[in-house]
Amino acid sequence: MSVLPAVLAVAGMGMSFYGTMRGGQLQQDAYEYNAAVARQQAQMTKESGKMAAYRKRKANATFTSKQRALFAKAGVLMEGSPLETITADLATMEMDALILEYNTNIEVSRYLSESEYNVMRGEHAITSSRYSAFSSLLTTTALHSTLGTFSFKGTPTGTPKGKPLTSRPGLA
Repeated sequence: MSVLPAVLAVAGMGMSFYGTMRGGQLQQDAYEYNAAVARQQAQMTKESGKMAAYRKRKANATFTSKQRALFAKAGVLMEGSPLETITADLATMEMDALILEYNTNIEVSRYLSESEYNVMRGEHAITSSRYSAFSSLLTTTALHSTLGTFSFKGTPTGTPKGKPLTSRPGLA
């Protein structure tokens, strides 16, 4: 009997083991890349939000300055109702800038959560591939040892017990 089945079984186990492990590593790499992209998006969103809040506050200051100039041009004194109006407008405009910052923080938090989730998925992918690879290795070894492809008792692989290696069916 030939040793070819044992060699093929070992080669198949090795390829299956390597393929499963490599697949898990590639999955983890993809998740790590996605995590890095999410972190980058979080940083870009944070910077963009800062700039948007700055522009909003700058526009608010410009509007308030124009409003004061128009009031002054019309001869309105900055006290009483006109002052209360400007103060209320300033508070409303600042609230708009704060809402921009708040919404930016929520979006940044979402991207960072996505990044952490991808890191976790990558860790799970590599762990799962290890369990799968070792399980396949053990299952295949058990199957082939049961079928007699592998011999662990000193009998050469593929040789029926009790028969010499030189005897072949039909030749003895």
